Amino acid sequence: MICFCSIPQIQLTQHFRPLMPNLAFPPVNVLLPDPAGLLAALLAPALKPALDALKDVGLPPPPAALAVAAQAAAAANAAAAASAAAAVSAAGNAQMQIAAQLTAAAQFAATINATLGVNLTSPRAPDLLGMLLASLRNLMNTLANLPLAALGALLPLAELAKLVDQLRQLVGPNPLAPAALAPLAPALAVAASAGVGASAGASVAAGASMAASASAALSAAVKAGFGVNLAASGGIAAAVSAAAALKANIPLMPPFADVISLELLMKLLELLTALDAILAGLGIDMLAANAAAALNSLMQPINFAPLAGLPVGLPAAALAASLGASGAATLGLSASAAVGLSASASAAAAASASASAAASAALAAKVDALMAAGLGGVLAGFPTIPMIPMMLAMLIMAIGQKLGIQLVSFGDCKLYR
Repeated sequence: MICFCSIPQIQLTQHFRPLMPNLAFPPVNVLLPDPAGLLAALLAPALKPALDALKDVGLPPPPAALAVAAQAAAAANAAAAASAAAAVSAAGNAQMQIAAQLTAAAQFAATINATLGVNLTSPRAPDLLGMLLASLRNLMNTLANLPLAALGALLPLAELAKLVDQLRQLVGPNPLAPAALAPLAPALAVAASAGVGASAGASVAAGASMAASASAALSAAVKAGFGVNLAASGGIAAAVSAAAALKANIPLMPPFADVISLELLMKLLELLTALDAILAGLGIDMLAANAAAALNSLMQPINFAPLAGLPVGLPAAALAASLGASGAATLGLSASAAVGLSASASAAAAASASASAAASAALAAKVDALMAAGLGGVLAGFPTIPMIPMMLAMLIMAIGQKLGIQLVSFGDCKLYR
């Protein structure tokens, strides 16, 4: 027997009771008008090297000449980026698509198995999922009564929490201290002036890692979802066989959409994600009884005043690739440090191009072996991954990981009706 039992549902309801009373805190937009824009600026790939450099040399304002140097350096790297990207696209596009399709199918099977305890490659899978569906209506009622109205207040707070967490990674453990934030304004301004050729270095790095990531993700997903090691003897054939079994079972899955909506599941995942971000960034558990007092203490304008002068809405500037020798010198860096930055960018581009070719070849060999074993016939007409059971499984997993509540029960379950 497998079901969603009532006792953990009661625990879930109780867990969320403190949330609405905890939401009386000053509006985030009063403290900081655009936390999402500032967060995007802070996520510029090479802001950290710029910040480190400015910490070392003081805080001079970045001159206009830096933009010219940055554009020249970016243009020099752009050709290497385009060449590497074209090589990856031409050699590996078809293999990437096949790998992505099989990876998605295996990840679906892995998520359902890990969360709902159902092996989707087994002939028994449709019957076991039917047992879960019988108890899903009660769970749907429990989930629908969770305080989704809190999202309006939690989402801006979560953006602020992500901003503080990013600041912590850049400037240290006390990210709202004025002394810690002092280098950020010039570093962000440098990133803005270098922003024209910003994506060159990032494109090269992305090209280098794409095929390697796809290959690793495929192997991991097949192992988790099908219990098959692609590198082992017989692994390729076993993976194709498991994919065929999954293809046969997906159309036999019970109609989850008749009982629970995708919109509800997505909003609940959004709620849990926001709560998690607030805990990570601000150190406040919004489901704890004392969260209101902690928030009101933190959410005072004086605590966030140092952020008000920071520029927002910058392009994601790959500053390390864009910052040329003259620009670095203008910042006050030594000649050797400036040369190091430029050399490092060039070396990274060359290494990335080489890594791209090797990773693409490895992925192509793996995909070719799968196709030779019959994967093409399995993927032809493969059904769409059903989103509702996938999102339901993800939600149940998140509730278990974040709240410690296990909603799925196995054995003689008599408490769901």
